[in-house]
Amino acid sequence: MPRRRWLYWLIPVVLVMLLGEAGRRLALSHSLYELNRHSEPPLELMQEPRAGERILIFAPHPDDETLSCAGLIQRSLLTKAQVHIALMTNGEYPEMSVVLFEEALRPSSAAFVRLGYRRQQETLKAMEYLGLPESAVTFLGYPNNYLNQMWLPNHWSREYPVRSVRTRTTRSPYTNTFSRSTPYAGECALADIKTLLKRLQPDAVITLHPNDIHVDHWPTYAFVRYALEELTLEGESFAGRCRTYSYLIHRPHWPTPRRYRPWLALEPPARLASGSDTRWLAFPLTLGQTIDKRKAILSYRTQGGGIDPLLTSFARANELFGEVGVRTWPGRRFVPPQVVINDPIADTDSSARYPRADLRIVTVSRANRHLIVDLITRRKPSRSYGYHLSINFGGTSAKSRVAAAYDWQGDSLRGVLFRNGDLTEVPPEACQVAYTSTGVALIAPWPAVDDGPGFFMIRAWSTRGKRVVDQTTLATYRITQP
Repeated sequence: MPRRRWLYWLIPVVLVMLLGEAGRRLALSHSLYELNRHSEPPLELMQEPRAGERILIFAPHPDDETLSCAGLIQRSLLTKAQVHIALMTNGEYPEMSVVLFEEALRPSSAAFVRLGYRRQQETLKAMEYLGLPESAVTFLGYPNNYLNQMWLPNHWSREYPVRSVRTRTTRSPYTNTFSRSTPYAGECALADIKTLLKRLQPDAVITLHPNDIHVDHWPTYAFVRYALEELTLEGESFAGRCRTYSYLIHRPHWPTPRRYRPWLALEPPARLASGSDTRWLAFPLTLGQTIDKRKAILSYRTQGGGIDPLLTSFARANELFGEVGVRTWPGRRFVPPQVVINDPIADTDSSARYPRADLRIVTVSRANRHLIVDLITRRKPSRSYGYHLSINFGGTSAKSRVAAAYDWQGDSLRGVLFRNGDLTEVPPEACQVAYTSTGVALIAPWPAVDDGPGFFMIRAWSTRGKRVVDQTTLATYRITQP
């Protein structure tokens, strides 16, 4: 007999009716997660925060920390754990928010900055409601919708910062930024994150999931993971032992249903629930904590916190976190093809519509000083689509940092490399592209500077014109020494 899940919502109502105030307190301390979950087998439960434990939460925009972790923050404060929030950007977007709140049809750069400050205040108000003081929130001040560009070699160096079309500057204009007037560049974001990590030395780090499709979300994971890997290699013991969890905000048609349903369980998207490198965990909330989470979400008026069904749909019977696996790569000069990414097929509307651009598998091999990458697609690839790859190396020092990106369509290929502090074009004659019945292959010079201890992070995506069709996760590989 199918479970009549709606009956479970009557439990707190009945408790209040029968027991009055005592019933209300009992109802609010009750969790509906176990009664109303769908996953079979059930998700494992996330470890409870402990007294004295230090938890550092990274969020790309003001509101993401509440959507993902409001319940965890409440429980952490109850158990006397220490919580700190780091906001990568101030979320000076969307334009409509400026139009509505500034009453200006053509927003100025100053208006966008004011929106950024307003969104900061929304986070502080939400955290105050949850019990977290303003001193526990850090604003890093990087540009909204540009973190993905800062991850690429073109804007990795502080000498080549990205320019925001909204703030109309290449440096943070905010006076309360963690690093005053910080350039909009990848190495600057990395430096700030490393400084914050070393200062707080967290026992648990919570950041975005690498399968989040937003242009600021997966890069937040990328920079945090890069910082932890580099700190570990530098001998910072806390970086190697701290637990790392990831949360998800943006995936197509998720969460379902997109409306406030505090009695329902929040579970991973079906395409990511199995066959990935993520071990998904549930963090059950009491009914009272779920209700308080929704009230905190209402603080984000610029984002439609009270009316946007996406935001309130995160106020559920549990919060969802994942432990993302990190694999190893043999540190040899000759490595046969290795599957580095398994990507779910037809997992977005566009990838389902264009199977020749739907990425399925990414393999990497090394032949001495050559990098060989195969992007295997759901159907025979087409020369009319664009195929793209980024690979970032790191090691024991800044000299080990390499950011490489390759873009090709048909016979047109462009490679860009940031290495040893210099931004250069990869000579076209040094690269080759081949189309097969199953995918496209790229042969390029091996980008890494040396073969010492290190790691690399790799990601691929495809485009149709200027639109992204499909994008893979960002996979991390630690290079093992022979």
